[in-house]
Amino acid sequence: MDIYGYATQTRERQPKGESPALDIATLGKAVELAGMVRHIFVATANEKGIPHLATAERITMEEGGVVLVTAWFCPQTASNVLTNPAISVVVWDSDKDLGFQLVGEVEKVVEVTMQDGFIPGETVVYPQIERKMVVRVRNILHFGHAMHSDTDVP
Repeated sequence: MDIYGYATQTRERQPKGESPALDIATLGKAVELAGMVRHIFVATANEKGIPHLATAERITMEEGGVVLVTAWFCPQTASNVLTNPAISVVVWDSDKDLGFQLVGEVEKVVEVTMQDGFIPGETVVYPQIERKMVVRVRNILHFGHAMHSDTDVP
């Protein structure tokens, strides 16, 4: 356990390679949409499968089907991805009911910024560490209120 109480926050997971069916152009559209509407939801679950929903501030695209999801994630989100790397990131334009669900695994969590006055081990109400999650996207699904299928975006 490090001085912040996060045992393996920067431990890298073994990448399993890019999904051959992943459409990088569609992934780019999802990241572009995230920059415009800023409705970004992050779903994780702990080792017992108990779900947790959070929001993110931004997504950026890297090479090979990888996105960086950044926010002042609460400790539960950070803890969940250490024991269960499965993640779903939803980008949604609620006005147009247009969205994407990015399903994948967190390969790495990086602590980006720490609030001034951070005290290790202190119980606080608000997140004190901004984190960036490196997510390998495996599937891209449609997301919205309208009737849709949970199949990959063609």
